[in-house]
Amino acid sequence: MEFVNQLKFNEQGLIPAIIQEQSTGRVLMMAWMNRESLIKTIETGKTWFWSRSRKKLWMKGETSGHVQIVKNIAFDCDCRYLAYTTLNRLVPHAMRAINHASLGLWDPMARTWQLPRKD
Repeated sequence: MEFVNQLKFNEQGLIPAIIQEQSTGRVLMMAWMNRESLIKTIETGKTWFWSRSRKKLWMKGETSGHVQIVKNIAFDCDCRYLAYTTLNRLVPHAMRAINHASLGLWDPMARTWQLPRKD
């Protein structure tokens, strides 16, 4: 996870993350991440963000059940924003607590973090 140290967080300790659906390429959302939410995303394989209004971490789908499974994390050449490729799943309420923790492979040439497939 040494790529996290290369990222340039803003003065509030945040970095923008663009979330894109893997199968369609459609941009789904933009949200803010801090270092803790980024590490939690890598550890769980699900998207975690920082809520600027509530001042707390939140996982996409924790209330709606529409969970984003991270397939790829990349960042721009200036290390100022993140781009995620995700699979989007509707998870039954009883299944939301399942931890999909995994370790992935960092590719320094591609500047991307590959998470193992969970198919």
